[in-house]
Amino acid sequence: MTTVAKNDAVGLGHVPGRGLELAKAVGRAIAKSLGGAIRTMQMARMMHMLCELNDADLKKLGITRQQIPAYAEKLVYENG
Repeated sequence: MTTVAKNDAVGLGHVPGRGLELAKAVGRAIAKSLGGAIRTMQMARMMHMLCELNDADLKKLGITRQQIPAYAEKLVYENG
């Protein structure tokens, strides 16, 4: 049976500098996940707002109702 030291909860052993490297990797993964979640919420909100516009207002923007998803994506992902 293998025992795990108190400071080795994930089984990495004691490798100098490894804890900081692992913490940075976890931080990057969390930031990436949060960024994706935020973009998803922004996209949903943009789609909702554009769908609420009448056809005359959409025409002023230069788009049709069928173009809303592509236009919303452009606004969120190219300007964010």
